Amino acid sequence: MAGTSYFSIYFVFLRLCFIQTFANDEGDDPSRVCAAADPLMEGKKQLDTIIGFKDGGTGIAQELQRAATRSQSSRSERNLLSAFRDISSWCDQLSLPKTISDIARQLYMRTDEKKLLRGKPIDAVVAACIFTACRQAHMPRTFREICNLTHVSKKVLGQCYKALEQAFNLTPGSAGCSGATSTAGPEDLLVRYCNHLDLPPHVQAVCKDIIVAAREHGIADGRSPVSIVGGAIYFTCLLLGVSKAIKDISTVAGVREATIKLVYRLYYTDQHRLVKEEWVAEGKVNTNRLLVPPGLSFGNLVGILPMICHNATHPEILQA
Repeated sequence: MAGTSYFSIYFVFLRLCFIQTFANDEGDDPSRVCAAADPLMEGKKQLDTIIGFKDGGTGIAQELQRAATRSQSSRSERNLLSAFRDISSWCDQLSLPKTISDIARQLYMRTDEKKLLRGKPIDAVVAACIFTACRQAHMPRTFREICNLTHVSKKVLGQCYKALEQAFNLTPGSAGCSGATSTAGPEDLLVRYCNHLDLPPHVQAVCKDIIVAAREHGIADGRSPVSIVGGAIYFTCLLLGVSKAIKDISTVAGVREATIKLVYRLYYTDQHRLVKEEWVAEGKVNTNRLLVPPGLSFGNLVGILPMICHNATHPEILQA
């Protein structure tokens, strides 16, 4: 008897949970089980109908499928729903918050309404919206990261992004302000790369100071941000005696080892401008840990001879 009562109560509970209401009644409606309405899809159908194919060979399923297809929304609405699903999926794969996903969806809707990128593949438009949304939220991702995820060529992505930039006068952190758009700096990528490499906090702090000093002195100017970050992390790890293989840095940064070594060579040549004297005096860093790049001539070493001599007169630093 107790078992019967339990199952009766459970059945009533299930019925209450699966009741769907669509009336705009006042007050709370705990029986509503559909997903919350999407404000971006206002005025458009947000429900899908899927017809099964198991009809016992009567052919009814096929007729119902044709009828459902005829009654479905227009092609533009289907493309919009598909784009929104791709944006949500790709943002999840990039570990991006929902705010960026919402910005990307809004950008896509505005682009679709104004027909800004007519003729471009939907994947390319979606990729450009995600890239732009990341920059608006100050969480930039590189072209390479977006291209590897969406399989959109860098050339097409760049074309779509430039079109969005010109149409909406976008600047990082604003949705419609006029002005020039600055590219994502190395500091924007440094935190994420150091986290992926599991580096201690002090490495990130020293590396940031080195990147800033290199920019002030024009060292490695013209190099891409990812190349600068990769070379700076490698330089800093050697300087602090933190063991980190260049292969791991290359994998995380998405650049070749040769590119990292090239930036490292530039930093090594001008290390007297990048390494603060107080770091050396406090024993925080040791320039003797730096590896001499192959093929470096004596003329390139003239600038760093004072620092080498300084370390030679401080045995405690050499023993660090």
